[in-house]
Formats: sequence, C-alpha cells, structure tokens
Amino acid sequence: QSFQINGAPISEELFAKRFFEVWNKLPEKSSEDLDVPRYLQLLALLSFHVFISEGVDVAIYETHLGGEYDATNIVMNPIATAVTTIAEDHAHLLGPTIENIAWHKSGIFKQGAPAFSSPQTTSVEKVLRERALERNTTLEIITPNQMLEKMTVPGMPKVQKTNCSLALALVSTYIEANINSVRQSISTAELLASCPDPIWPGRFQHIEKDGLQLYIDGAHNASGVSHAIEWFAERISRLHEYVSESDFLSSAIHNPTRILIFSHFSRRNVDDLLRCVAYHLKKNDILVHHVIFTSYNTGRDDINSNERNLQKRYNPNVLEGCRSTWEVFEERSTISICDTIAQALRKAGELASNACGAEVLVLGSLHL
Repeated sequence: QSFQINGAPISEELFAKRFFEVWNKLPEKSSEDLDVPRYLQLLALLSFHVFISEGVDVAIYETHLGGEYDATNIVMNPIATAVTTIAEDHAHLLGPTIENIAWHKSGIFKQGAPAFSSPQTTSVEKVLRERALERNTTLEIITPNQMLEKMTVPGMPKVQKTNCSLALALVSTYIEANINSVRQSISTAELLASCPDPIWPGRFQHIEKDGLQLYIDGAHNASGVSHAIEWFAERISRLHEYVSESDFLSSAIHNPTRILIFSHFSRRNVDDLLRCVAYHLKKNDILVHHVIFTSYNTGRDDINSNERNLQKRYNPNVLEGCRSTWEVFEERSTISICDTIAQALRKAGELASNACGAEVLVLGSLHL
C-alpha cells in the first residue's frame, strides 16, 4: 500500500509522523463504542489524515478489494466514481460469479456522484446499471478516446488506453465541478500533453539492464496475463522491425533468447495461471527458451527478506509444482528455480551473457 502526493511516495519520516498521530489516538483494545481498526481500515484512516494534513487538492482512492464493504467506501460525497474492466478475480471473496463481483465493485456508486465505467461484458454492464439506478446516479460507459492514438507514446497497450480514457473522464468531471477554482476549462489535448508518457512501475514497464531487455508486468490473473503478453509481443515485434538486416547484432536480435521469470503465491490456482501464460505465449507465436520460477523475496545481499508472511512469499513446494506444470505445457523450455528475485536476475544475466542478450518477460505478481 502506498500513499503518493504529486506522483511521489511520501517519505518514511512523514509516514511515521502521521502514523503515530493516528495510532496514539486509537484505543488499546476494542470496546462497545470504539473498535480497533484492522490493517486495511487503519491504512484508509491514515491516508485520510495524511491527505488532509498535507492539504491535497484532489484525493484519488482505489479500493483494495471489491467496493461495497471496502474500507475506503466511507467517502459519502465523492466528485465521481469509476470502475475499470471487471474480471473474475478474488472470486473466493467476491464471487462466485462475475456478476457477484460486479455487484461488489459498483458498491462505490453514490447518489449525486456520476459513475463511469470502462466497457464491460453485457451481464456485468447490466449489474452496474442496476446498481447505478439503486444509488440514484448516472452511469456512463467510456470507450477509448481517439486522441490517445495521436498524443501518447507509441505502443501504449490497449488496456492502458482504456484506463487512460476512464481517467480523462474523471478529471474532466472534477474540472467541471470545480470550474470556479480551476478558473478555466482544460481540453483533452491539454490534459494529454501534460502526461504523454504515463508510467506505473511494475505495469507494462520496459527496462534495459546489463544486457537484459526486461519487460515487467505484475499480471496475476487471466485477464492481466493476456494483456501483458499481448503488450510483450507487440513491443518485441516493433523492436525487430527497426533492426536492419545489415546490423552486426541483427542475428542475436532477430533470434533472441527469451526468458520468463515467474512468481505467484496466493489462493489462486497457479496451474491455471501458468496454463494461461503458456496459451497466450503460443497464441502470439512466442517461444520461451528458459523459465525461471522464483519467490517474492528480494534476496538482496543474499539475505532473504524478513517478511511477516514468509510462507506467502516463498514455498519450495509451490516452485516445484510450477516446474512440473510448465514441463507439461512447454517441453522445449529449460527450467530453473531460484529462491530469491536477486538470484533469478543473476540467472537471467548468465543466460543472456551466453546469448549476447535476452528478452525477459517478468510476470505473476506486483510483489516481483
């Protein structure tokens, strides 16, 4: 969980200061009149205190899980609410059906606050519209803004264009509601010009490091995996198109070594997720030569992170299970297991050095 102001995380000093200002006012134990907040409730409470104390003009909240019963859903009079494309995620808590999940997600709709949504399946949109009617508000489905093609970075993933279009609708609603303080309207072109290269670390992120072309996305469900691999396929295809046949590196670039670094620890079915990865790689005609399964432990200085929930971040049985599963899906891949992320990157570096570089797809969790 992170609190950011003007695009940057708040400092550890500020976090600690505001945290104890809240913590010292909480009861040591629950009573009939006052309960002790749980972890996510505490974070939500702390975020309100941070943003109010720091005098932010606009606060943007993302629910942690669902919406109807989420800790952030105590905001009664938001300027607007929005729902991105809904997938079958966290079904054991919000499901079992995608319509159930949509019901929870649309729990953030509020009377008098316009609601927006990315394009949805017919059944999901039906639920959203019913909920909007119950909450006495409007619902507008936002399709991709055509200006994004002209004003954003080339290769922006389709899903990001969809999300960006939704964000533009929210910003425009805020400006319209606060036109007196903003003083003038701001066009879509001006908004896009102010952020032509949206970056979210760990989402559709490309890094060049030590001979590795790292393509990083924290996709951890079927929908995310399909978008991530589609983006990966598009990026490497575009790269190869620009390489001249006469370039002395063309052989390595046109026939690159490809590596998958994967880690996932949760209640989701890891076999199903790997099956999805294998399916979309084959669909995009991508052969992964080497697969590295790892944990969420950073392993910096060869020391495992001292995590409170260590079993949720490293389990050798899960990693061995991943190996067995992948051998069924793609027998041409060599498979390695690394206990830490640092070891996984070193292993990828060794493989790349033997092949004059490598294209590495990093998938499975934002913890990576």
